[in-house]
Amino acid sequence: MAVFVLLGALLWVLLSGLLKFKESYHFKDVFYKEAGNCDVLFFGASHPHNAIDPLLLWDEYGITSYNLAASGEPIALTYFALKSGIETANPKVVVVDIGKISDDVGHDHVHTGESHKTLDAIPFGNVKKEAVRYLVDTGVTEDPWDFLSNMYTYHSRVYELDRYDFEVGASHAMGWDKNLRIVKSDPPVLDKESRKEIKGGEGVKAYEKIIKLCKEKNVKLLLTMIPGHAGYYSRRIGRFNALADYTKEQGFDAIDLNDGAADMELNYDYDFASTSHMNVMGAEKVSRYFGKILKDMYGLQDMRKTESRDRWEGFHKGYADDIIRYLGYENEATAFLMMSKCRDLETEVYIRDKGIVDNVYALSYILDFLGIEAIEAGDEILGEDKDALIRVYDRNAAEGSRGNLRIEKSFIYNEEEMLLTTTGEATERVNYFPEVEE
Repeated sequence: MAVFVLLGALLWVLLSGLLKFKESYHFKDVFYKEAGNCDVLFFGASHPHNAIDPLLLWDEYGITSYNLAASGEPIALTYFALKSGIETANPKVVVVDIGKISDDVGHDHVHTGESHKTLDAIPFGNVKKEAVRYLVDTGVTEDPWDFLSNMYTYHSRVYELDRYDFEVGASHAMGWDKNLRIVKSDPPVLDKESRKEIKGGEGVKAYEKIIKLCKEKNVKLLLTMIPGHAGYYSRRIGRFNALADYTKEQGFDAIDLNDGAADMELNYDYDFASTSHMNVMGAEKVSRYFGKILKDMYGLQDMRKTESRDRWEGFHKGYADDIIRYLGYENEATAFLMMSKCRDLETEVYIRDKGIVDNVYALSYILDFLGIEAIEAGDEILGEDKDALIRVYDRNAAEGSRGNLRIEKSFIYNEEEMLLTTTGEATERVNYFPEVEE
């Protein structure tokens, strides 16, 4: 009998891990299981999720940090993520983005899908129970078990499992979500004067709770606004300025990162993935600029010369392995190249005609960003009917030598659509984590 009970328990655990919706765990598992203490934690919705690269902050400033933002996350859920983050990592500074701080009375746009992205990975404990009580009390869910048991919530996914459920595990990007799209954006007209009246809606109340929590825990708070398109900026700057005033009155700091766009050398033709989201290239510029701000404002220690070094260098190795796995899914050349950006990897590009580089939108810009010069080649390297070949190697420090080849892909140029894809046809972007049905 005991054997059957044991086997049943083991099967339950295995199925629970397989069937669960993976996004929350993908981005946050390393935080809860491996990261340890972090000096800085980032919170908010997709805007900081796409814009802040903790591994760059480690490489260039020795800052230990983790990006705990989640796409679509309203500030009411950020409160619980932040509370759990403080308990787990003992940060010196928490950064909260303005993007999803609403001021609507009676509703804070909290939905089931966003709640799962934020809460699923948080270990069972007081914070998770408090969050579930909030979701029940506000009518987001009628059933608390929907957030307490993966088997209970996701058992029906047994009919929907695909290769990503088996192949895509926890990310070692320390919570950063690499956005691989490129969209032209209009730069905003900076505005430090506008103030939008704060009505004290549900989102503002949640932000006030965050302020109170940071005071109780003696953690510094920095309110930010991630760079965005002119329209996105104009819709939020009045509220940001008003909440920045309130934040400073409470003894904390606020920075509109749009003010630093010129210093970052942001390119509004190439560095954005949408009107309010940075792609990989924009994220590098934002992260580098922001890292200096964090060092200057808070005097954070360079942890690269401490016992933290081996652990964080280990995350880098895991991240390089992640990138190679994800590159297997990328079928469009510009996305493939942006994904390949990694300190421990080196990318090589061969192309049949260098005119293609100028014709494919942003390809020349991406190659410059990566420090790559495309090499003209013929059939002997590209193969018949192929127009480009991209190879990614382990970076080898030995001068004049090449590291191990990790992955290579051939691409065909579609002259009509000016695309380089593996098939020559337009290709859908891979969606690793489709939305949870509400």
